[in-house]
Amino acid sequence: MNINQIYEFKNNEESEYIYLLVDGRKIIKRSDQKIDKLNLEKWEIISFIPERFQKIEREATKKEIKEVKKFLNNKSSNNRNLWNKIKSIFK
Repeated sequence: MNINQIYEFKNNEESEYIYLLVDGRKIIKRSDQKIDKLNLEKWEIISFIPERFQKIEREATKKEIKEVKKFLNNKSSNNRNLWNKIKSIFK
């Protein structure tokens, strides 16, 4: 898993990041304020990069890489568990 580019949205109250992976997936890390205000997930796979986000020229930190990997591992684990539940229903 490699992070190809990082996009950032920052204002006085919040900052959010989108990580564009080498395989084309886009993962957003939302601000705590937006999570509380709109009842959204902190991490989510998205389909496009909103215009308000600006590309930033820096490498991902070790902490960011670790967090993205953790999110993706949890996501794939949840998908496998769901698939196993569906298969067990039809057995």
